Amino acid sequence: MAGPMPTRFVTRGVSLDKPHSMLRSWGAILRYMSGYKFLFAVGMILVVFESMMSVFAPNYISEITDLIADGLYTGDIDIDAVNSIGIIVLLLYTLSHVAMYIRNYVMADLAQDVAGDMRTDLNRKLSRMPLKFFDGTSKGDVMSRFTNDSDTVGVALNRSISVFIHGICVLILC
Repeated sequence: MAGPMPTRFVTRGVSLDKPHSMLRSWGAILRYMSGYKFLFAVGMILVVFESMMSVFAPNYISEITDLIADGLYTGDIDIDAVNSIGIIVLLLYTLSHVAMYIRNYVMADLAQDVAGDMRTDLNRKLSRMPLKFFDGTSKGDVMSRFTNDSDTVGVALNRSISVFIHGICVLILC
């Protein structure tokens, strides 16, 4: 009978650790983000604003469609009403996209700052490692793993959290 599943895997000569606790990992990421609460709050406010604008705009498009459909039956399409609602739709989508642009900029700044802090801490940790550690592992491989891991966290912070919050907002608002 086989024993418990190992916590280390070897793929293509690279040893990969199985994550032990997702909550612990998120706790570590949130600790790194604690110095950037203002940027994170601004990013989340922009996500909510962007979501609201992109959810409300189709309602106005529905009104335009109703006005045109009613006008086809009566033979009189209210062009002024269609134009005014069209301007509102244009404004809503413009505001949504401006908020998205600013949010992407803010979240990219946040992600790069957090990833930079992680790289700094990982470099400090690496400089404290005993020489015995480097006898069996090349420093380039270790630095490559550290850099790739911190970059992965940076990319996740930049895109995933915003998309996740946007999805929740759209689900709630619809």
